[in-house]
Amino acid sequence: MTSSKKIKFDSQESGKSSEDMGYLQDIDFTKKSRWTDLHLKVEDKELYVPKSHLALVSPVFRLMFESYFKEKYLDVLPLPGKKYGDVLTFLKCTHPGSLVKVTCKLCKNHMWSIAWKM
Repeated sequence: MTSSKKIKFDSQESGKSSEDMGYLQDIDFTKKSRWTDLHLKVEDKELYVPKSHLALVSPVFRLMFESYFKEKYLDVLPLPGKKYGDVLTFLKCTHPGSLVKVTCKLCKNHMWSIAWKM
């Protein structure tokens, strides 16, 4: 029989944030992190995301980043005609570390227009 020990990390003591320690937390797309390599510009507001995340959850973004479109080489990607709240909801619903509950209504109202139409 194997025993399992729970190891408690004191982030204040170690000087590391909960993000560094691997704790699940709500994702803040309004701040750069060591994983973000793309800056989305939506309604004059900024969101920071990994291109790989967008490519995994959207065939439109995948095509942009894997083909020879100009977006593949951009660090800043403007999304004209998109609503900031819709894009933020889309990001929070599709990120594996997010704490947002995904519902059919949420998908219909926010996610479809971002993931499948540009």
